[in-house]
This record gives sequence, structure tokens and C-alpha cells, in this order.
Amino acid sequence: MEIITTRIALFLSLILVAAPIASADGVSATRDRVSAEAVIGEMSLARQNPSRYAGYLEELRAHYNGRVLVLPGHTKILTKEGLGAVDEAIRFLRAAQ
Repeated sequence: MEIITTRIALFLSLILVAAPIASADGVSATRDRVSAEAVIGEMSLARQNPSRYAGYLEELRAHYNGRVLVLPGHTKILTKEGLGAVDEAIRFLRAAQ
């Protein structure tokens, strides 16, 4: 279980740390604090239901263009690993079922 937690945390930190983060009033929040909370929440979701989380990642995969994640509103985020990391996470979660 520790290996699963570590791999998921590493993958999610790659995606979530790159994402633009804003607080409720529209002002940028502290990236480290928000990212840590988001990573823990995402890890919990992935551990509770790996199949469902893999489905979420498959939907997210459709928004990638190479290493660029295109969010609604056409916000573009350049990721370090791109689709390769997403595909690896999907395979890992499907195998964990």
C-alpha cells in the first residue's frame, strides 16, 4: 500500500503543482499549502476507488496535447511528463483494482 501511495502522490504532484491556483476572492493562494491539501485529497480518492479514478484520468487525458494540458477556458499548462505520466498512472490504477 505504501508503494501505491507514493506513486500516486508523485504523479498527482506533477499535475497539481503546475496548475494555476486561486482562492475564493480570486487572489492567488499559497501554492505549497493548497497543493499539499489537493494532493492528499486526490490520493484519498484514488486509494478509495482506483477504477473510478482511472476513469477520471482517462477523461483528463483527452485534454492533453503532448505535454500541454488544456483546461476549460483554454488555459494551457505545460507539464513535465505529459501524456506518458497520465498513461502510466492509468495503467497503475487499473492494475490495482
